[in-house]
Amino acid sequence: MSIIVTADSSCDLPKDALSPIPFELIPLTIIQNGVEYLDGVDITPEDIYRRVAQGEPVPTTSAVNVADYHARFSALSHQHDAVIHISLGSGISSCYTHAKLAAEGFPNVYLVDSQNISVGSGLLVLEAKRLIEEGRNPKEIADILTEMAKRVEFTFLIDQLTYLHKGGRCSGIAALGANLLRLKPSIAVHEGGTLGMAKKYRGVMEKVLPQFLQDRLKDRSDIIAEKTLLVTTSCPAHWITLSTDQLQQHAGLTSDILYYAGCTICSHSGPQALGLAVLKQ
Repeated sequence: MSIIVTADSSCDLPKDALSPIPFELIPLTIIQNGVEYLDGVDITPEDIYRRVAQGEPVPTTSAVNVADYHARFSALSHQHDAVIHISLGSGISSCYTHAKLAAEGFPNVYLVDSQNISVGSGLLVLEAKRLIEEGRNPKEIADILTEMAKRVEFTFLIDQLTYLHKGGRCSGIAALGANLLRLKPSIAVHEGGTLGMAKKYRGVMEKVLPQFLQDRLKDRSDIIAEKTLLVTTSCPAHWITLSTDQLQQHAGLTSDILYYAGCTICSHSGPQALGLAVLKQ
């Protein structure tokens, strides 16, 4: 049976992540200075950082529309026996709602609401590959992933509030106070799939990063170590080393588990943010 996995570009996985399983990313729209771009197709995080540094506004993001989903599902459902689509969380974006509408009339298209973002969704995409290789049928895979979505935790740590402030997501006074106090907020996907503040840390990132990861990993007997993913938005190399050392210390991870966030996350967090996804047993 030929099964293709599709996912919204916000899952932050590379195009070859499921090789040799067929895999396609469906890009969200990034709107910067009034111009629309497709995430990862004709705009990159580096483009965003450069344009904001040059004075352009912080970009906004837009969900994949029904017509674009329908076009992809129509083509892929004829090329493969089944399509499994893993969507950006329905509590965060309208992507899942649009995909559900688009999938009507395609009995071989199976939808999964990841209830998450970035590598929180990416965990489900990677699990889809394992299940396909096991020979599971498409409906069974979708059901397993839907249950698994409830057990994924994703939290990311932001170094600076510049993008949140410029994008209108926090007041200038709050941003100024946080910067003066060197506060580093962490944002989490809460139960039910909505984003919210998790914890505020204080100090330079070299000090804060280990604290953040220890809070997420230390003495966690309820997580599956090999299902732990790290994602970054252009963090300095020594921050990455600090982070991977913590993952090895607390989760025993020694493999290459670093992913790079795409434009959807970067548009909100800006550069120098780091996220962690874990799967509970």
